[in-house]
Parts: sequence; C-alpha cells; structure tokens
Amino acid sequence: MPVCEKFVVRIEANRPTATLEGMTPSDATRWLREYAAAWERGDVALHLYTPDATYRSHPFREPHVGHGGIRAYGAGATSTQSDVSVRVGDALVDGNAVVAEWWTVMVDEGSAVTLPGVLLLELDGERCVSLREYWAIADGRHEPHAEWGRFERGDEGRRHAEAWVEEYGRAWRAGDADAAAATYSPDVVFRSHPFREATRGRAAVRSYTERAFASETDRTVWLGRPFAAGASAAVEYWATFTEDGTPKTLAGCVLMSFDRSGAVRASRDYWHEADGTYSPPAFADRLATG
Repeated sequence: MPVCEKFVVRIEANRPTATLEGMTPSDATRWLREYAAAWERGDVALHLYTPDATYRSHPFREPHVGHGGIRAYGAGATSTQSDVSVRVGDALVDGNAVVAEWWTVMVDEGSAVTLPGVLLLELDGERCVSLREYWAIADGRHEPHAEWGRFERGDEGRRHAEAWVEEYGRAWRAGDADAAAATYSPDVVFRSHPFREATRGRAAVRSYTERAFASETDRTVWLGRPFAAGASAAVEYWATFTEDGTPKTLAGCVLMSFDRSGAVRASRDYWHEADGTYSPPAFADRLATG
C-alpha cells in the first residue's frame, strides 16, 4: 500500500485467528496500525522494515530494496494521491508470516479510485523483512464485498490447504475442470476478482474453471506452500501458458476457508496477468510445480 497525503485508517481485526508459533494476531495488528499511522503522516515508516527489507509492489516488477528503495517508492507512488481511506481486514498469522487484505478508496490524479489488495509479510520480530502484494483497481468509490477481510476460526486449515494445493494443482496442470471443482464445497462462495460478483455452488466454480482451462495451452503451474491459521489459508500461484497464440503469465494469491471435510467453502482471488513469459521471482522458494 503506498503512502498518501491524507487518509483515514480503520483496522477491522475483531475476528482474531488462531496462530501456530511466533507472533499473535494482536502483534500483527499492532504492526499494521503503526504502518497505517505512519502512512497517515505521510511517512513510509522505515523503522518498520529491516535495513535490507524487500517491498514488491507488483509480481512482474523488481522489488524495492532497503530503506532507500522503499523510501523512493513511497514518495513516487503517493505523489498523485489524496483523500485516501483505508480499511484493513483480519490478520492471518502463520509463524513469522502475516496475510491481511486492505480496501482503499482515494483520489488519484484528480479522480476517485478504489484499490483493494492483499499483503503478504514476513516479519523478524517487530520489523518487516519482506512485503509483497497483489491488488486490483477500479474507477469510482466501491464498498468492500461481504466476504472481504475475513479469515475463519477453526482448525485443520493447514492440512486442508496442503491437500488443496496437491489436488487443485494436479487438476490445473491437467486442465481437468471436474477435478478442480471437486475441491470446493457444494455451496461454496467463489469470487474470482474483487470487483466481480460472487458465484455460489460447485457447478458455478466448474463452469468458470472449465472456461479458464479451455483458453490455456502449454501451461506450467506453480502453487505455493500455504500460509495457514484457523480454518483459513492463503496460497500464491504462478502460471505460464499460451492463450490465443499469445504467451501469458498469471500471478496471484487465493484466500480460502475450509469446511470440516476439507472442501473450500469460501474463496477469493487477487491476481495480475501480463503478456509474455515471466519466471517466478525470488520468493519462488514457496512455490512448487508438483
């Protein structure tokens, strides 16, 4: 999230999630509050980052490295922004990793825009070692959708997410829409993009997936090791394929909650697509082709 001239912050973390070891959801919320308060002052809050921290604002761009790089990015990104209002959702805490969504409404270059996204943080104590984000943008002012910002309490999220990575990854690589849809519950709430309407039910997921798989040839798919807590997880993905004769790369992050059987009961995505074939970047140690 870029720093801006003026904004209002609302931390929506009233549904704390379970954690494994390391920080608590309260610790994560404290980091986000400090980050947000500094943003409000027009400060990039360099004390929140280690001297060699990396900040990747887009999966297909080089990261901003160290305090100098982060400072320069913040100054450039916010130079056209004003009247920014930010909401931050639940913190999913997995050891020293934190996943949290944001929903921002602001004026950029004189026009109102809405910018939702997801942050993936790796922390060393109270300072960030790496930050990367996936986001979407739309003209005008839009309210968050009903599922936004929520991670569910419960258990078995890691086990279910690891099984999902194996099963869905196998289905995606094979272009098997039936097998992919089988990983979702019969009444799943599925949102493929933050500005698209949610679809409900496994049949709707299958229809969407079948169309997506049918448009891809020569695909290579990577799915990440899950960030997991409670009954929820976040999984990054990276895929290269050919669509209508054009090589493309898709990179994103899916946020999921699972029912007791391990089926996905809620799913929402943030992603970026570009023409050309891009190799997964440095954080690919969390990705595997299976």
